[in-house]
Amino acid sequence: MDENKRLFGLSARKALIGLACCLSLSACSSSESDDVALLSDSSAAQVGNVPPAAPTAPEESPEQDTPTVPDISIDPDIPLAPVDLPDLPGEHLSAVSDPQVDADNQISWLFNAVDEGRQLVVEPFVEMPLASNGRPARWNDLEFFGDRLFVVDEQDGKVFEITGGEPVLWFDIKSAIQSATGRSLSISNVFHGGVRGMAFHPDFEINGKFYTSVMEQRPVDPSLHTYLSDSAGTVDADSVLIEWTASTNTLAIDASSYREVFRIGIPEYDHPIKQIAFNPSAVPGDAEYGLLYVAHGDGSVESTTAVGGQGNNALGKILRINPLATAESGFSVPQSNPFINDASLPDAVFSYGHRNPHHLSFTRAGQLLAAETGRDNIDEVNLIARGADYGWAEREGAYVQLAGGALGTGISALPDDDALNGYVYPVIQYGHTAVVGAAVTRQALGGGFVVENGSVLDGQYFYIDFVRSGQIFHSSLTDILQATTRGAPSTLTVAKSYLATVAFDHDANADTEALDNSMQEVVFSANGFINFDGRVDVRIGQGPRGELYLMSKRNNQIYRVSNSLPQ
Repeated sequence: MDENKRLFGLSARKALIGLACCLSLSACSSSESDDVALLSDSSAAQVGNVPPAAPTAPEESPEQDTPTVPDISIDPDIPLAPVDLPDLPGEHLSAVSDPQVDADNQISWLFNAVDEGRQLVVEPFVEMPLASNGRPARWNDLEFFGDRLFVVDEQDGKVFEITGGEPVLWFDIKSAIQSATGRSLSISNVFHGGVRGMAFHPDFEINGKFYTSVMEQRPVDPSLHTYLSDSAGTVDADSVLIEWTASTNTLAIDASSYREVFRIGIPEYDHPIKQIAFNPSAVPGDAEYGLLYVAHGDGSVESTTAVGGQGNNALGKILRINPLATAESGFSVPQSNPFINDASLPDAVFSYGHRNPHHLSFTRAGQLLAAETGRDNIDEVNLIARGADYGWAEREGAYVQLAGGALGTGISALPDDDALNGYVYPVIQYGHTAVVGAAVTRQALGGGFVVENGSVLDGQYFYIDFVRSGQIFHSSLTDILQATTRGAPSTLTVAKSYLATVAFDHDANADTEALDNSMQEVVFSANGFINFDGRVDVRIGQGPRGELYLMSKRNNQIYRVSNSLPQ
């Protein structure tokens, strides 16, 4: 038997035999009615030195009882007939290929990234202030309005504007919350607390409205507040969407203007509210103009499926609202939302079946991409469709999510009749790599942005394994939009992923050669780097000219990708 063994070969043998038959029969073609709706209701998608290691960080989730899982160990004495997948058009791969296991019991995936030769030229952009604890701050989001660029520290809650290459404090969210409410910005979970995102209303210059998604201390009397959904958990923190108002003369935020738009109660302090975004392609008069998308995780801790994204609540959902107050309510829900007057889901839900959709970004044409970390096996990039179910916790990537297990043991192949479930599958998949049975691999996909500005990186969506490796990947936007995300398993495809190398322009001097580095080496070599479990914790941002930025929570540096600037 080949050293690269098919992990699903035995436990899912029956499913694979059915899949092989399906691939040879025209009866398994995808339904012609499976068009994926885009955000517009009338449109549809085509479908330096590495420092000594620090003490290991504590686990990010408490211990849990692990249910018994099916035995999917590989018996070398039973030969497996290969399943031939069809030739795929464009730069696509099958979304349902088996994980491969080598002689050392290491898992790999046929859809993981390969080297194409594309390079990002990375240069130091600005050194940020240290956090209040004297360590590098946790820079979590970068946003812009007009030509002005802003970044936020999730734990201190401070928003800085980058002006003339220097950070200038613009707004202190944490202090403003405390002053206005007497409640605190909750950071008891260092990975999921604090400020999760921020967004400027498209009419900011006229109405001064600015929004933040935060984890905030739970009020003494929750009945006095508007909850999209609440939980019977004991977590002393809620997901909160807050509106702030700036002076239209100075565009400085009034710290006393705190207005709570809504709250969401969470059963466990993990996977709470995430990033928020307005569709920048919408113009005044469009039905989409001024509508805010809010990503919310499923509220369950790492490697559990206790909550999922299927319930009649706001957990594991992407929400869409008009956040401006009306005479009757603190916000409104557009009538074009898919679950208006549907008792199965809240009116504000736009899509569901999400696990941890922590990063949102729009293309120039208005398509919404969400990067989502998976449980133990597959991370995803999803093209968000109105009313779509992305499968969690029944699915992880284009695989069946099992009740327990770990890397390789927590998923199995899709059933032949899976199209009947109506799930929408990822346009990009990132498979974790380690030994079979690994519980925590310290790999997680962070979302990025599509570069659409005429630069040498134009037309590519860039994303990153943000935890330890810092590997940067890219996929063609065309391939993303043409991936097949609904239908029979044999027809499901993902866009090809490619590795991007890094040339570090360490001195921003055109007369000296850039250094060939990995992003991990760039982060570790900075003077202010503090090692925490070998993490790089890099997030991607995008500026007003469509250029890319890289922010590290470990060295207090923000870098600019210089060859992403328009030519």
